[in-house]
Amino acid sequence: MDDVLKSIQFFSKQCLQAWEETRKLSLNTSEIDRLAIAGMGASAYGYYALRALFDDQLNVPVVLINDYHLPKFCNDKTLVVIMSFSGNTQECLAILEKALEKGCQTLIISSGGKLQDLTREKNLNNYLFKNLWNPSNQPRLACGYTLFSLFGILQNLGIINLPDDEVNKALSFIETQFGELEGNPKIKDLLQKITDRQLLLLAGEHLSANVHIFRNQLNETSKIFATYALLPEANHHLLEGLSHPKTNPQTLHIVSFHSQFYTPKLNKRLVLTEKISVQNGINFSIIEAKGKNKLEEILWLILFSSYVSYKLALINGEDPKKIEWVDLFKKELAAQNG
Repeated sequence: MDDVLKSIQFFSKQCLQAWEETRKLSLNTSEIDRLAIAGMGASAYGYYALRALFDDQLNVPVVLINDYHLPKFCNDKTLVVIMSFSGNTQECLAILEKALEKGCQTLIISSGGKLQDLTREKNLNNYLFKNLWNPSNQPRLACGYTLFSLFGILQNLGIINLPDDEVNKALSFIETQFGELEGNPKIKDLLQKITDRQLLLLAGEHLSANVHIFRNQLNETSKIFATYALLPEANHHLLEGLSHPKTNPQTLHIVSFHSQFYTPKLNKRLVLTEKISVQNGINFSIIEAKGKNKLEEILWLILFSSYVSYKLALINGEDPKKIEWVDLFKKELAAQNG
């Protein structure tokens, strides 16, 4: 088994490590009235999952920063969380500098790099994790660390309510699911349908984070073009865009995530969206999320999408680990910046 597949298999172990370690952290914080999370690519997955799962219980506003600019409203009552797997992300380093200048409270989540050095130099709040269960060393395959480091810390701060027993049950469930994916005929059927297609992913409510994560995995791991849309927003414009180009029926495939926990209104929207898409000649696949609650469904779909994107890379004759174009871009950008 190669190291990419091992990283996928070890997803639940990443989650458990991050949860147990962050629950033991003692942070030096004062009153917090807003939360700003800085992260790029896979390092922002925790933000998307946080909003998808806990939006109805967050007692402070939460914003994502995925550029170089810190919002003006950030002050000494703002906790700025800097999330970077490598610890060397340009945007995150810039945000940390500005947060410190403004007197914001800060927290670093990383596995090393320049952020680790700054953390020790300036004695900053931190969770510097050892990358024990991600042999591929790829950020997009470290989802467990990204999600549960943030969940554990925010649980400690009283910003979310996620009991330990709920986490343990969910991770015990996910631990059993990797073996269920291997040789699954439904996955084989899905792969046949989506090979050599551009993909549009659809979801809503608590699964909105999953289509974002799956989109990134398909781009980086499978090396294919994919995008996503969220319901109900997409119903106000997307369906009119299925008519052109006229090659859409031959090149486009829609993958829709379903959940037993969607509200009735969203379920009705999904059914109608699928109906109109088919009337436009667009092929459609439905993925039913597995799990006894919303947390389990989110985690199962991360495992599922990681595995599917890995298998699709192999079908495409691509190395699922390498990201040659992204690496080239970063190299040339670094050269331009001196």
